[in-house]
Amino acid sequence: MCAIIIRNNKMLYFCWLNNNVVLTLFIIYVIYTSTDLIERERRRPNKTSTNAIIARKPFRDDVRKKLSIPTFINDYNYKMGGVDIGKKYKTKYETYKLVFRN
Repeated sequence: MCAIIIRNNKMLYFCWLNNNVVLTLFIIYVIYTSTDLIERERRRPNKTSTNAIIARKPFRDDVRKKLSIPTFINDYNYKMGGVDIGKKYKTKYETYKLVFRN
């Protein structure tokens, strides 16, 4: 077993060698200042939603409100379907495996 880790600015490349090679890519986020937050307009959750008692408090009587959220939460909200899109393309288009014989 072996791990190879490379950091380049905000990207962390991780390679794990075990029975097979596993490649992963992480984005590094930090929250130190207000610039690490982003303001987004959010809808007030329904009364029946999970944790509604806590989640509805910042909205008071407003149906919509601008809230400051961490950038990594924003990225997750807007890019969380990326793996599903990749799987969709994989099933839609054929891929070929090259086999070399001596």
